[in-house]
Amino acid sequence: MALGHSPQIVTNGLVFYVDPSNSRSYSGSGFTVNGLVGGIGGTLINGTGFSSANGGSFFFDGTNDYIDTQTDFLSTRYTVSVWFMLHTQSANRFQIIFESGYAQIFLSSQSISFWYKNASPYWLPYDINLSFNTWYQVCVVNDANLKSVYLNGLFGSSVSDSSNYEPPNNVKIGSNQGTIEFLNGKVGQFFAYNQALSQQEILQNYNATKGRYGL
Repeated sequence: MALGHSPQIVTNGLVFYVDPSNSRSYSGSGFTVNGLVGGIGGTLINGTGFSSANGGSFFFDGTNDYIDTQTDFLSTRYTVSVWFMLHTQSANRFQIIFESGYAQIFLSSQSISFWYKNASPYWLPYDINLSFNTWYQVCVVNDANLKSVYLNGLFGSSVSDSSNYEPPNNVKIGSNQGTIEFLNGKVGQFFAYNQALSQQEILQNYNATKGRYGL
């Protein structure tokens, strides 16, 4: 399978893909986001905005904006990859890029973390001081015996863990359950796979899309 507007990305196992630069995914106005694979899209909640910069992105005000996919597209093996920009970050708060109830990517003042829950929650941090108003691609991988975080196509951190607890929950972008930890920043392309991508495939996706974000 190939996607005409981005033919170099990995498409095998791709189950969710929204792209605000693509008019088939988002028209530039309104509340509906259409998925480019699998028919899974989302709804913009509480005034989530649109910016035409860098081809197009959704922006979140850090107060109450988020996107609700109203679907669970994660399985017990998955990869989630998101282009994002952070506008501001207080030392005493978290900000969510995505969450499913049992998995999430969140930002703190000094790290990007992959949070997931089995019998108990676990945080896998990648320590970094993010620059504001700068585009990054974060990728988290849930493999059979390894959980990993990548940034801009490069490996960041991992932990050996065979837990695979991912019951159905609606995935949200930009908030924790639509109630707390709202993102103050932007989100560009969002990919999710029903398999663990290799390090080579993660780098391939980054190289295929980075030009749009000035990298």
